[in-house]
Amino acid sequence: MGDSKLPAREAATDLLLEFMDKLGMSSMMDRFKLCAGHKNWRTREQILVAILLAMQRFRGDPNRLCLDGLVDMVPSI
Repeated sequence: MGDSKLPAREAATDLLLEFMDKLGMSSMMDRFKLCAGHKNWRTREQILVAILLAMQRFRGDPNRLCLDGLVDMVPSI
C-alpha cells in the first residue's frame, strides 16, 4: 500500500477489494481502520482510495449497513 510506484499501489488496492468480496466488508473495515493510522502517508492515502473504491463498488449492495459503515468511518479518519 505504501509503495512509491503507482502500479504496485493499484494492484494492492485491487487485491484488498477482492478480499473484501470474499471475506465480507465488515471484517475488512476493521483492518482498514488499523491501516488508517499507519505512519506512512502513502499507506493512509491508499486506504482512503480503497475505501472510496469500495463505496463505489458496493453501492448496489442490498446490505446497506456496509455502505453506511463506510460513510460513518471516513470522517473519523
